[in-house]
Amino acid sequence: MGTSLIVTGEEEKSKMSKLLLILLGSSIFVVLVMPTNEQKDAQKKASDQEKFRMKFAQTMMGSVAESEACDKLEGDAKKACLVKIIDKVKEKMGKLRAEEERVMDDGEKILPHLDGVLDKMRLESVLLSIFFPLSTLAYVDPAFRGSSYTLISYLLHGRMKGEAKSWMEEIVDDFGPRMAGTMALENTIDAIAQKLRIEGFQNVHTEPVPGIPHFVRGEDRVTLLEPRRLDLNILAIPGCQPGHVRGQAVVLESFDDFRKVNVQGKIVVMVHKWMGYSWTVQNRQGGVEAARWGAIGYLAKSITPESMGSPHTGWGKSGIPSASITLEDAEMLKRLSKRGKRIEIEMNIRSRVMPDPVISRNTIFDIKGSHHPNEVIILSAHLDSWDVGQGALDDAAGCSAVFHAMKAIKQLAERQPRFQPKRTIRGIFWTAEEQGFYGGRQYYADHGNGQHGEKFVFVSESDNGAFKPTNSTANLAFKGTREQMDIMNEIVTIINSYGIPLKVIHSNGQGDVQQFADDGVPSTMYISDKGWEFYFNFHHSAGDYADKLSAEDLDYTAAIFAVLAHVIGNMREWVR
Repeated sequence: MGTSLIVTGEEEKSKMSKLLLILLGSSIFVVLVMPTNEQKDAQKKASDQEKFRMKFAQTMMGSVAESEACDKLEGDAKKACLVKIIDKVKEKMGKLRAEEERVMDDGEKILPHLDGVLDKMRLESVLLSIFFPLSTLAYVDPAFRGSSYTLISYLLHGRMKGEAKSWMEEIVDDFGPRMAGTMALENTIDAIAQKLRIEGFQNVHTEPVPGIPHFVRGEDRVTLLEPRRLDLNILAIPGCQPGHVRGQAVVLESFDDFRKVNVQGKIVVMVHKWMGYSWTVQNRQGGVEAARWGAIGYLAKSITPESMGSPHTGWGKSGIPSASITLEDAEMLKRLSKRGKRIEIEMNIRSRVMPDPVISRNTIFDIKGSHHPNEVIILSAHLDSWDVGQGALDDAAGCSAVFHAMKAIKQLAERQPRFQPKRTIRGIFWTAEEQGFYGGRQYYADHGNGQHGEKFVFVSESDNGAFKPTNSTANLAFKGTREQMDIMNEIVTIINSYGIPLKVIHSNGQGDVQQFADDGVPSTMYISDKGWEFYFNFHHSAGDYADKLSAEDLDYTAAIFAVLAHVIGNMREWVR
């Protein structure tokens, strides 16, 4: 979360109380008198103040962004433009004062009294001085505060606002789902590579990824025959054996039930409880266990917390016909079973993995480092998807966020040298993630051991929905040393100071960059608060369409990755 500015000690209080900023001849007094720790409710009060600071920061950020339009003017016209902006600031501050009265006691007000601000960069410095004390940084140069603000503002309020959503929509609308082994995916790769060249990125190329299982979906059908006839809404589980079977169905609720219920010669219906994706997803692989106990078919309740009658697909593996069914049908079958009804089902699964594997390609593009070009930072997402929906959430949105994070850095670097990274920033759009991280594994095999004289210093991926973070459950799931995590926390503190809730947590799971992480390269996965459950309502289903994301979602995700790449790419020392 954001940085708490709690002043303790009389000397510090005196310094902060005397803070006087002179802005183009107009005075702005910022008096910060914070409560002492003597009160029993100090912790709660600090939390309330933190929320207020974030709201205030967001208001200020918007005003600074609006003032950018005045830069094109000169003289009296520019002054008049800025005066209008300041009038808007005062109006917004007036609306916030009511909330301040509720949150703060007398003598504890933190809202600056803006008498006149005619320079947007000075306005920025006011914001930073309030929300981000220099003393909080041990590893990261405080100068990154200002440049990170510019980068965030450029993506959220500047020229690139909304661009990432439009880019993603063009990809998913024009090409649709992009499953490995289809021309839709290969055509998308070609189109994106061309876009990257047009944008002027360096080292734009694709690299082959061989040996990918070639799944082809057929005309699959599963029918409830007893106690009534009903065609169930299903999606065959890729990687499982096709076949035509008919038999009595038994409903199980966990793998432990295989030891309690005779499934020999029967069709197993697994109706599990949702316990988060990483734990629940094993039920999609349950056909292996069902076959081991003698079952002839396997139906799994879709791996999702909510449903509107849509089954969810995803890779599995077993020697018996297997399919995912909707939450609604699964719970109905469970109710029938509990009432002692005989359940008979017919499965006709024609989807299959073809004998010959296919080749696809990873897509690579760089911003070459000016001082340490062989030290490489990876920002990544996967371009492939399943064959249902559009693959917008999973993971065209992640690709767009990565692309626009790098585009923002590149465009700003063309005008301001401080944005030119000293280390190389590399974007990678993986292929065949859905079949088992084939793209990431192949890239590590080809590059991970320094075969090309490169040293990977940081790797990252977005693959849990590129949503705007809105509360403290949004995080960067990080794997690295204690010192590296401390640095990450400082970078996240910079992000927090602009009203963006985010934290760093430890996680061994790193998706497509797992091999790098296991080799000791510091790595992170971005998971927004919506990435824990909301994302999985549509994940791997026909509902994975562009409308589930807002333009703001992608802008904020791009901003997070942009700041990570900018700071790590320019730090004097980065621990590897």
